[in-house]
Amino acid sequence: MSSQVINSYRFVSGGGTYTSTADTDCILCNGGAVYPPITPAQKFVSGTWSNLATSPAVNLKSGGGGGNNTGAISCAGGTASGDASSVDTVYFWDSSSWSTSVGTNISTATWLTMGGGSNTSAFWCGGLYTYTSNSQTWDSSAWSINKPLSHGTRGACAGGFADSARCVGGYSTGTYNQRWNQGFDGSTWTDQTEFPLTDSSGSGGSPTSPDSYSAYGQNGGCGTADYFMVNQRDIYASGLYSWNGSAWSQGNATNYMHVFCMMGGDPDVAMKAGGEDTSTGLGTTTCELLTSGVWNTTGALTCGSDSGCSFGGVMGGNTTT
Repeated sequence: MSSQVINSYRFVSGGGTYTSTADTDCILCNGGAVYPPITPAQKFVSGTWSNLATSPAVNLKSGGGGGNNTGAISCAGGTASGDASSVDTVYFWDSSSWSTSVGTNISTATWLTMGGGSNTSAFWCGGLYTYTSNSQTWDSSAWSINKPLSHGTRGACAGGFADSARCVGGYSTGTYNQRWNQGFDGSTWTDQTEFPLTDSSGSGGSPTSPDSYSAYGQNGGCGTADYFMVNQRDIYASGLYSWNGSAWSQGNATNYMHVFCMMGGDPDVAMKAGGEDTSTGLGTTTCELLTSGVWNTTGALTCGSDSGCSFGGVMGGNTTT
């Protein structure tokens, strides 16, 4: 069984693809609810979380990445809130330790960014309060030239690899969340059917309504380019929406409607961990697995986290954020 990486940062950016069993292994890479982030790296094996011996040298939040226990990647992030505190550093996991080196950083210092993949095939896209549209792919030895998003965005939900990926929603100019559904074929990002709107009553929302819960990083999302899902953060917003490559459909709700949660997997088999309990404002340790269309509670995190991003997937051949 492979393992998965979660980078416990501020906004959720995507997830990986599970095998069809709930007996999964995972690791959680630093982060936390405050700056500087302090949540330790953790590993989930057969239903139990425990702290890892090592974490990246610098704890960052709001980055992007993914992978599994034999190869993972963590891109950029922030040492504090604000564009000026963002970095371009990339960390690699080799099954026993994290490392970084000159020449492997991405082209743009960024945070509130999205990404996915592993240490051999990965991508990152977007971020910053100024909504960068920059995007690059990683081929195990070098980052590509810029392959810009159709729409610059930050804090969206994303997942995929260097040759195929998805970036849904996020936040851009104005004061409301976006519905963009951007697909990537390895060279170009294109617009596809927009994410459906819901509001806190469970009915159709409006792009000009502050009560519109579209695909923002507070919600959480995971999957691959053609099999992706977005969690709805509000208790009235009736669960998940899934993308099958051509259309959106509604799925079953999770047990814990937390914000800033971490998600990995796909619409068939997935994990959701941590997040903020909006009634208390505190991080949680809850963790649940989706199998056979039902979310079931499993082993708790070693400490509460109310921030999530870059949740890599236990592989059935694929791994993403």
